[in-house]
Amino acid sequence: MLKRILLTVLISAASVFIGTGYILFASSEAAKGLDNLRCNSVDIRILDSLENRIVTREDVMEALKDAPESVGLKPGEINICGIEDLLNQRGEILHAEVYSRNDGVMYVEIQQRHPAMRLCMPDGAIYSDSEGYLFPITNSSDVPVVTGAIPVSVPEAGKGFATSAAEREWLKSMLRLGNYIDSHDYWRTQVGQIDIENGGDAVLYMRSSRERFIFGDCDHIERKFNRISTYYRTIAPLDSNKRYTCINLKYNNQIVCK
Repeated sequence: MLKRILLTVLISAASVFIGTGYILFASSEAAKGLDNLRCNSVDIRILDSLENRIVTREDVMEALKDAPESVGLKPGEINICGIEDLLNQRGEILHAEVYSRNDGVMYVEIQQRHPAMRLCMPDGAIYSDSEGYLFPITNSSDVPVVTGAIPVSVPEAGKGFATSAAEREWLKSMLRLGNYIDSHDYWRTQVGQIDIENGGDAVLYMRSSRERFIFGDCDHIERKFNRISTYYRTIAPLDSNKRYTCINLKYNNQIVCK
């Protein structure tokens, strides 16, 4: 009986010893494998590419040419922060995250800015997102277009918020107008352009008719669009000679046609 117990103990001890040795060997071999691991490719993922196409994979690859080297390095040697900083400096990128795994791949995940309006100024065109952040146009997006005497200057860096409080307030009001247009399927397809006159009035041009609608400021937006609907429904059908080319919506409860 005692011999049987001792034999069992010896077998168990031997099993533990062999198992421990195997684990140490496997761990050592795994460590050697990780030590020899190098980054051999870059996987770029545009997280919101289905609803927004401001940033493309090609844009990111082009930007990475100026980034710290990654391919050929060990995962721990890659300058993750430097690459993220370079990408986050681009105005069209809202956030970039870079990381690596033990598979030889460096992953780059991009969250884009979403343009809400396109401002066409003498210095060139620029996008604004819904927060009033201005950034360069890299790829086109179907958003309201504003032209004319736009009282906003492009930041020196080509991206960022408008410099003065007056500019930021004006842009905020225009974004309310743009958001209203974009949130209504009918007006999104009808309004082709918003032009700012020298006096500050916003003038709307429709894609399907020749009238210019003097919108004025961006107060009472819904009421003014209701007047446009009223014009199309009740006045335009009576104007058989198509005399009316200017429709003024600035005055409360009035539609002034010229």
